[in-house]
Amino acid sequence: MTPLGILGPVHLVAAVVGLSLLTASLIRLYRSEDGVPTRRLASAGGLFMAIPFALGWAMYPTYRTQIKPGLLTEHPGLVTAFESKEHLAAMGLCCVLGGVGALIAPEGLGAGRSLLTTGWMLCVIAAGIGVAVTWVPSL
Repeated sequence: MTPLGILGPVHLVAAVVGLSLLTASLIRLYRSEDGVPTRRLASAGGLFMAIPFALGWAMYPTYRTQIKPGLLTEHPGLVTAFESKEHLAAMGLCCVLGGVGALIAPEGLGAGRSLLTTGWMLCVIAAGIGVAVTWVPSL
């Protein structure tokens, strides 16, 4: 089995878990539930968002050599979308980790919430593009 076949489903599940944890923590933060449990939930979301990023990084060489050449000939727009997804995911992870870091300081609630929200939105967009890029070639 290829690295994509093994790591792909784990990549997907970790992203779903991370986005779910971030969604729950953002709901709590916007409800002014900014205590230790919410901060821990946000930290867990940040950790889980780092996992699919690391797995994607591990799978990228296989994608580049085995999948991308065929996509370039059959669906060139998907290659651009996939590369954009990678950049959005990286920016989203940076925002999420920055938001988690800001939540450590008591006065960092506003900045943390803003960074987490921005990171969450970027990661949701990246996930949507990832699903589309994976799904469209199979049509």
